[in-house]
Amino acid sequence: VKRVCIYLKEDELKKRIVSLFRKKFPDWEIVSISVPRIIIPYSSFKDSLEVEKLDRRYARVRYTIFRNGKPVKRVFITLRVEKKQSVVVAKKNIPKGKIITFEDLEVVKLPESKAKNTFLSKEEVIGRVARRDIRKGEVIRERDILPHFIVFKGKPVKVVYSSGTIHIEILGIALENGSLGDIIKVKNISTGKVLLCRVIGNGIVKFLSK
Repeated sequence: VKRVCIYLKEDELKKRIVSLFRKKFPDWEIVSISVPRIIIPYSSFKDSLEVEKLDRRYARVRYTIFRNGKPVKRVFITLRVEKKQSVVVAKKNIPKGKIITFEDLEVVKLPESKAKNTFLSKEEVIGRVARRDIRKGEVIRERDILPHFIVFKGKPVKVVYSSGTIHIEILGIALENGSLGDIIKVKNISTGKVLLCRVIGNGIVKFLSK
């Protein structure tokens, strides 16, 4: 009597494993799957897939074949995996020199190997300047953007001092570049004294009293 043998199709099993991971482990990406040749000596059977082990680089899936409700064959399948990480990408084309806004960005999840030198949140990128043309869908990296300086080293700035009813404005020279909110050094033109100031506007800084 010849026994019926079924060769399980590798591609079909891989699709099932990918589907299982997307459902149960959406924060992980499958890099590769090593499926051995599986021969099933039955024409009628049931089976199951279960993730047995998952660590930083590898996972192991247990494939079990059932006959009359009892497990009759187990096969272990090894996967290479990567943890996904949130990264900021361009939601639309961003031309070189543009000040980046909230509407220019979106956050997606990518494998760790593709998320090096990237940003985790939009807030880290908003207000910066595109160093080059950035295409829609591109991951934004540190090398792609520049600080948005509104005070420039060696240029005149208005220094504002306020305390209660006292309000004084003097002229100074910025000793450092500064973006909004940055604390920089400014030289008082009249006295030559170096002041510590916070950038509050285009060419405007506020003296930080001790």
